[in-house]
Amino acid sequence: MHGPHIPQERKLVTSIPGPKSQELVSRRSEAVSAGLGMAVPVVVEKAGGGVVIDVDGNSIIDMGAGIAVVSVGNS
Repeated sequence: MHGPHIPQERKLVTSIPGPKSQELVSRRSEAVSAGLGMAVPVVVEKAGGGVVIDVDGNSIIDMGAGIAVVSVGNS
């Protein structure tokens, strides 16, 4: 079963991280041990193919899986 279609394009609505991501990352730092870090201060709302969309509406390319991002990333 496939989820909703997510356009495979980069689109920035806010700076990175956006205000909603900043607020959630701040809340996270109060509740989660500093030993559990974050690679990127972005909170993902949905993902598909090679794109992730954060809580601020920014669509960014998912580089988390490196060269295999489309084959093993969020597809």
